[in-house]
Amino acid sequence: MSEPPLSSQAPTQTLDALKDEWTITQRSVHSGDFVALHELLPPDEVELPPNLTHHLLALQLTHGDRQITRFDGREYDGPIPIGTFFLQPASYPASYSWESTDEALLFLLTPGFLQRLATQTGCLNPDQIELRPILLDHDPQIEQLARAFAHEMQTQGLGGRLYTESLANCLAIHLLRHYCTIPAQLPPPVGGLSRDRLCQTLDLIHASLDQSLGLETLAAAVGLDVYYFSRLFRQSMGISPYQYVLQQRIEKAKSLLQNQALTVTAIALECGFTDSSHLARQFRKTMGMSPRDYRRQIR
Repeated sequence: MSEPPLSSQAPTQTLDALKDEWTITQRSVHSGDFVALHELLPPDEVELPPNLTHHLLALQLTHGDRQITRFDGREYDGPIPIGTFFLQPASYPASYSWESTDEALLFLLTPGFLQRLATQTGCLNPDQIELRPILLDHDPQIEQLARAFAHEMQTQGLGGRLYTESLANCLAIHLLRHYCTIPAQLPPPVGGLSRDRLCQTLDLIHASLDQSLGLETLAAAVGLDVYYFSRLFRQSMGISPYQYVLQQRIEKAKSLLQNQALTVTAIALECGFTDSSHLARQFRKTMGMSPRDYRRQIR
């Protein structure tokens, strides 16, 4: 079990109600404002008190025989199909009991995180943000984002920090749009990044390919919030910041592979990959061959 350290805003009340041995993997994003947990849950009961520090969204990965969920004065008693989810706002006490060993993804988000995102995007007055409690529902986009996050956790973050932060932001924005008592309307950014901001961003990316790049770092460097930076970058370049960084890392690896004196491991680290296996997987996806095969081809 891998558990990155959480910030002082960690969801201690919620985590205290869960058992350490249930957690398969854990990922903290945005300094603890967004926490993802991959859980294996044997039959049990959990009581969550009111005024939790985080909203809780749970997505079912395996079929649950029977679960009894109570909050907001309502109750659900029945099976939990694969891909369904419940959403418990931070202000709601709740109780859960289940009769089968279930696998699930839990996402914990602070109200402050959603408020900052709403302020940055101009979609809602932060005082208007109130999530709707959902006892059981299915949302294909939530399932897709959750499974992408699960894949990142299972592969130890091969997509990198940029990708993980992008998934967290996408999930949060989806909640703002579709699960608030007052639906959010996000105004589309127009025009792309200015020439100076785009050049500054690209220079920073090219100078930092061997480092862990985050959306917040790139956005802060040009004085923009994360949401608008991502949207404007895509308008300017036609791809997301994550896709561009990965593209540039592959291009740098192709150039370095021409130097026969460099090992594939050294090239991987120089290009910002965690190890040679990480480079090989991403290189094969892009080029259709391994780095070693590419090197033999260009001799």
